[in-house]
Amino acid sequence: MSILSFPKNDARPGLKLVYLVIAALVAVGASAIALLSGTKTGFVLSLAASLGPVLAYVSLAAPLAFPFTAYVALVPFDNVLNPDGTGTITRLLAILTGAALAFYMLRTGRVAKPSPWTLVWLALYAWMAASAFWAIDSAAVFALLPTAAQLLMLYIVVSLFPANRPALNWSIWTTLAGGVLAAGYGAFLFTHGMDVGKENRLWISTDVGNFVDPNHFAAALLLPFALTLTLTLYARNAWQAIGGAIALVALSEGIVVSASRGAIIGVGAIALYLLIRSRHRIRLLALAAVATVGGALTSSSLAERFSVAFSSGGSGRTDIWQVGLSAVKSYWVFGAGYNNFAFAYDKAFMQASQLHFMSWHRAPHNILLNVIVELGVPGTLLLLAVWFGQFRMLKGVAPDDRDYPLRLALEAAVVGTFVAALFLDVMVMKYVWLTFMLIAIVRNAHQADRSIAHV
Repeated sequence: MSILSFPKNDARPGLKLVYLVIAALVAVGASAIALLSGTKTGFVLSLAASLGPVLAYVSLAAPLAFPFTAYVALVPFDNVLNPDGTGTITRLLAILTGAALAFYMLRTGRVAKPSPWTLVWLALYAWMAASAFWAIDSAAVFALLPTAAQLLMLYIVVSLFPANRPALNWSIWTTLAGGVLAAGYGAFLFTHGMDVGKENRLWISTDVGNFVDPNHFAAALLLPFALTLTLTLYARNAWQAIGGAIALVALSEGIVVSASRGAIIGVGAIALYLLIRSRHRIRLLALAAVATVGGALTSSSLAERFSVAFSSGGSGRTDIWQVGLSAVKSYWVFGAGYNNFAFAYDKAFMQASQLHFMSWHRAPHNILLNVIVELGVPGTLLLLAVWFGQFRMLKGVAPDDRDYPLRLALEAAVVGTFVAALFLDVMVMKYVWLTFMLIAIVRNAHQADRSIAHV
């Protein structure tokens, strides 16, 4: 069955309803063109009405082709896609994606077998919610828990979706395209003197004051970087290798202009992992040189930031960690409560010496310190377990399988992102969950191929 076709047992009344919706949208588009020609409102309405029928059909027939791909492409720009302060566009697309995927599974009766690690995710989130009973500030738990729960729900829905080969290709290539375009756009802004903010770094901003934190912008490029690097390593012809090298240069420039030390260390972790696991080591070293030269084409403060990393304590991170370690002594058993690190930090602030005064109520900037202070030993063990589960989810893909390069790429992305998370707060960042979702999609598509082969 084609990815863009309905199953043969679909009810005819359902198709008639689709046709009626399409006809109505076309009518709206025609009216908009006639009544609002030449205005921005008319253009947007006409465009929406023209594309609406196609997108509506695709969302029903192949929700991983749309709206999931739109969500994927916009993840690097999540923080600036909030035009009116009520919520980001990516959040809306996430809701639409979850609804479209769920409707498809209900309509077709097809659901993929969930990974056993899903139960561990649920256990972790149950512990996060339960921590409200003993949290320093229970209101802080429920301030962030809904956002975290929404990300988990979308991940679970994606992991249950019966992805096939075309759906896998859509997801992977959109991730690559979105990452390359985001990196290229960021490098363009920086090299043309636009959105160059403090410390001579890229700060993509909007007219309403929203901006993309350069550390998270760079971290969001780790997944497409790992995919590009690995797929170029396993390129089947010269044109694929050349295209991959060009994309690698663009991604390297996007990371470099962000001047994120954590992301650069994450890139190093990705390269090291592939150097250990891939048999194409000579080719990898050549691509690493290409990426290094590509990143060096832009002039940012990255080298300077590394040169002062020790004297500045990593922009004060070591002082924050010092206070956080003092907080661990009080909260290591059950934790201070989810999203309560800042409150635990305040209580421990006077118990630790600091070289740099970093003020009160700080975020941890370290995933391990964060979880042990907030959720104690049980939460820490559960968190490490789910990250390990994501890393090992594709272990069944053998080296001679066509999905093996994707396995290596996604394992490398997990490693690189976790390393970057030692300097960032990432667990409610969409780019982290995108990595997890792609792993689930590859797993399900691979299992579907094996099932077909055994029929």
